Amino acid sequence: MLKHTLLQALKKKEIGLLFIQDWIALYPNAKAYSSPGLEEKRKDVIFDSTLTDVAEIAWQDEIEQLIFKGSKAMEEVVFFHKRRIKGVGRIKGVGC
Repeated sequence: MLKHTLLQALKKKEIGLLFIQDWIALYPNAKAYSSPGLEEKRKDVIFDSTLTDVAEIAWQDEIEQLIFKGSKAMEEVVFFHKRRIKGVGRIKGVGC
């Protein structure tokens, strides 16, 4: 399990982003991560870091991530949990 409380802003148009300042205030020890470009769109929010194709050290042993680039209008961060789920095999070519 992750030992850190993580606050992740993943989608630029997610309704929850309307309240991200409230979340940051409610969880002052959490880290706020932005998807690429979100920090430019939400200059009123101070993010600790911008997510990239490389997982943060805090979760790299458990979770992989990459930037899904569908178009200029859609760019999201997707995550893959490395632990196998009971009864479900790994997808060939995904994960490590």
